[in-house]
Amino acid sequence: MAMTEDFAVCYQTAMEKIAQYPTCVKLLYYAAVTLEAALIRLPEKDERQRCREEIEKLYLRAAQGDDFEISHQAKLMLAGRYIERKELEQAEALLDELPELPVDTVHLRASLYIAQGKLDKAGELMELAVAKAGQELESHFLMLIEIAAEERDEQRLEELIGLSQKTAKLYDLWGIFPCLTEFRIAAVLEDKDRCIKALKNLLAAMKQPWKINQSSLYKHIQDEAGSYALTEQMTASFAAGLKNDPTVAFLRKDPEFLGLIKAFEMDVKEEKL
Repeated sequence: MAMTEDFAVCYQTAMEKIAQYPTCVKLLYYAAVTLEAALIRLPEKDERQRCREEIEKLYLRAAQGDDFEISHQAKLMLAGRYIERKELEQAEALLDELPELPVDTVHLRASLYIAQGKLDKAGELMELAVAKAGQELESHFLMLIEIAAEERDEQRLEELIGLSQKTAKLYDLWGIFPCLTEFRIAAVLEDKDRCIKALKNLLAAMKQPWKINQSSLYKHIQDEAGSYALTEQMTASFAAGLKNDPTVAFLRKDPEFLGLIKAFEMDVKEEKL
């Protein structure tokens, strides 16, 4: 519904279900996540803010539940919101509440599958863990690259870019990751030409699905659609983010930049068709 119906319909349906099952913390959390992603469909700024406040209440209720995993995730979402609003003391207090995550059971589960002779399942489980680790590393490098760019530390910036590129190649990751890295660097440095070029490359990369199980590294991963691609919702979220991202404020009135945003939005419309 979040992808096909008006936001108001989706929101009303979610709230009716929550009223029906008010103590189901999984419902509270996943409804909040889904509604927040769907907010980009809401054009009115005041109405969007009102809904964001209601969604935050859902996160708060989920954070107070007795489901450890859901509570943990809800608190992380809330901390991110507090940081975004510069409510840093509240964010720090919330993060201090979070315990260390329990020991990962992936290896134990894979060992069980191997003992059961389910090698395909064991392989898929570990390959998904490798892909996740690679994407997390790229995310960490991206943050370090932004820090180095803000510090204008050119030597460290080049070293980090090189490591990021090697990571993407080592883990055989999707082509969007180097493009995202280049875009963030250009945005922080306020390099217009570099930024526009990176966005063009990113748009082209998004049109090339990540055929993950064609890689020998991920041959056991079951991908029924034949590829991992950005969903309509993710592409729309990226386009909406470009409009509001403070790091690209210097491009806000640039015709070429505005044209690229429309190109991302057109991709969404084409996917619908």
